[in-house]
Amino acid sequence: MARDKAKAGASTGQTRTWRQLGLMLAGLLALSALTSLLAREFVLQRAAGQVIGKRHSAQEAGNTGPGDRQQEPETEKGGIREGQQTAGETEERTEGVDEFERVEGAVAASAEQELEGLGGAVMGFGLSGFPLAGGAGIIAPPLLPSDENREEVRALPLLPPQEDLPLESTEVQEVKQEDPTGAVLAVAPPFPDLRKPRVAIILDDGGYGGQRTEKLLELDPRLTLAILPNTPYARETAERGAAKGFEIMLHMPMETYSRKTAFPGQITTRMEAEEIERLTVEALAQVPGVVGVNNHTGSKFTRDSVKMTEFLKVVQSRSLFFIDSITITKSAAFAAAKTLGIPSAQRDIFLDNSSSERQIRRQFKELIMRAKMRGLAIGIGHFRQHTVDVLAEELPKLEAYGVELVHASELVR
Repeated sequence: MARDKAKAGASTGQTRTWRQLGLMLAGLLALSALTSLLAREFVLQRAAGQVIGKRHSAQEAGNTGPGDRQQEPETEKGGIREGQQTAGETEERTEGVDEFERVEGAVAASAEQELEGLGGAVMGFGLSGFPLAGGAGIIAPPLLPSDENREEVRALPLLPPQEDLPLESTEVQEVKQEDPTGAVLAVAPPFPDLRKPRVAIILDDGGYGGQRTEKLLELDPRLTLAILPNTPYARETAERGAAKGFEIMLHMPMETYSRKTAFPGQITTRMEAEEIERLTVEALAQVPGVVGVNNHTGSKFTRDSVKMTEFLKVVQSRSLFFIDSITITKSAAFAAAKTLGIPSAQRDIFLDNSSSERQIRRQFKELIMRAKMRGLAIGIGHFRQHTVDVLAEELPKLEAYGVELVHASELVR
């Protein structure tokens, strides 16, 4: 009897021991799972912070769009009133979400693998191998200057890098008229016109040379090239472009509200008429074959009708046309040109205020839409890699779209 009770007690003790061991094992498994989840969450949060941090850094440097705001109410890089969004800014946000989702997936996969081994290794996982969308890419070596302008290149002032040039923006809210499928809508013009709808595309910021300039010079020569003065290859780009049939314009630097975007040789509202004339004549002399002028930045200068008139009198004396880039609302530039009787026009669309190829294509199709509605339209882009890439793909399609590409001089009135 006593022996049976002892056996029963031993059996009960063993059962209790196994039960305790089972509970301890379950607790360890639960703790391990919780640790894994916390480590995974830490990694994902770190990924989000790094992606958002990189995007914020890029925006502060002015490389992802026109968002560099100043204290002044309106500038080239900050002409949007508080609370408004441009299409480019919306696109940047969309790209940020896409980029985070891509990085999140990669980080999560890596985290799961690392958690199977040493959990601590996950904490050191970095994101340096994930480039952000719309990055600068490989910078091509510049063209060598020709012998005749080598001394001119040496004497030029220090220039900002081409990628740091401000992309002109505007607070004008552009009306989108797109087919959800991405196709170009066939819109009849509001009045009969026997000619095809015509489009002019001006490419600003030429004169830096490099691989993108070489590729651009292989595109349709019905493009119009706007060359910045005081750049190392202004003369060479203008001469080579004109020889290939491109139309050449002077991209004249003008004063902006932003104190960060001054460009060598720019004209300002503080200058007397004689100084404005001198700088304009010097700029024109650097860009041979010029037939017209448009403004580089100029949010402050183009609002001053008196100073614009002083500048435009020099343009008029050379029998050149003028196109207002409209870098800010309430620009007085176009009205001043019309008052003087100068052949002139205003741009309709900026193609590449966003560096996203998708957004550039969208703006390109919007330009076509406006041409079909009005009979003509003027777009402005820049000597930038994604812009050149998109134009290389889209320009051959213009005939199928029923639109004719022409030089800017054909659309001034």
